[in-house]
Amino acid sequence: MTRNTSDRVCAQVRIQAIDEQLVKPTDGRSPITDPTTISAIHATPRGAFIPSVPANEVWADRPHSIGFGQTISQPYVVGLITQFVAATHPQRVLEIGAGCGYQAGVLSHIAQSVFTIEIIQPLAESAHKNLKELHYNNVHTRCGDGHEGWPTEAPFQAIVLSCAAPEIPKNLWSQLAIGGRLIAPIRHADGHQQLMIYDKGPDNEPKSMTSIRVRFVPLTSK
Repeated sequence: MTRNTSDRVCAQVRIQAIDEQLVKPTDGRSPITDPTTISAIHATPRGAFIPSVPANEVWADRPHSIGFGQTISQPYVVGLITQFVAATHPQRVLEIGAGCGYQAGVLSHIAQSVFTIEIIQPLAESAHKNLKELHYNNVHTRCGDGHEGWPTEAPFQAIVLSCAAPEIPKNLWSQLAIGGRLIAPIRHADGHQQLMIYDKGPDNEPKSMTSIRVRFVPLTSK
């Protein structure tokens, strides 16, 4: 198979997967309807962030391991989170848990600047390399403890946790702009996780919405 043929096959797989998993899901999930989100998913080469995954599995409806006990989320979850962020029309987004850099790459299409933190140094280095090689010049990466956030770049109009926490980390909430939105998988006492959306009102208090049940790796600390 020539490279041009291979590229066409990959494009066809991507188009079909996005249509079946995000735009017109048949398993009861709510469709992703925001056109900027769909465009961002189409524009971000998922396979380039997970080169060890066979091309015919890159868009499978499941997470993939990226090493060190971490995963890249399935396309639908990435799309759903991105749609929640896009609704805020953010200038600056903070992501906690860069992983391989894919979610940050998607978010870069809907925000002026994305700041992403990864606690595992080899993954932080990999995310930085992936994003720079793909010319995502509005994404800034660093290795660090996600609990601390990125105070020198705050405030953010949106903050995304790509890892589960039992509650909203206080440092992150303080770095969220008034009117901003924080999206996080919240881990409950019985072990199940719920994707939660918290909007920050003028009184600094969160107004929460509940989304789907999810399974993310835990937010860790140094």
